[in-house]
Amino acid sequence: MSETAPYRELEKQAELLENRLEKVKSLKKIETHGYPDQNVRVSLNIEKLAHQHISLNAVIGALQSENINIPGGNIQMNTRRFNVKTSGEYKSIDEIKNTIVYSANGKLFT
Repeated sequence: MSETAPYRELEKQAELLENRLEKVKSLKKIETHGYPDQNVRVSLNIEKLAHQHISLNAVIGALQSENINIPGGNIQMNTRRFNVKTSGEYKSIDEIKNTIVYSANGKLFT
């Protein structure tokens, strides 16, 4: 890999390596480091939010609650133990765009 590799390529290669290392029985925990967390800036239409009576805190809360991983314990299968967690991380910009921020009278606001 190089310093100029695209973020998605770095993430893909890290996941491939992590999957291979998880098969090594003597390793107990695998963590990847070395590629930066991706940041996304969200631009809001303040006038539209005001017109729909949606607060900025509602938008922030919706984005935060959809982008969280929650531990769910573990599963023991023979000699292996697997950790279970919910996967609430956004994978694409479209997922962020389609986050339901508010719902009223059967209408969803994303």
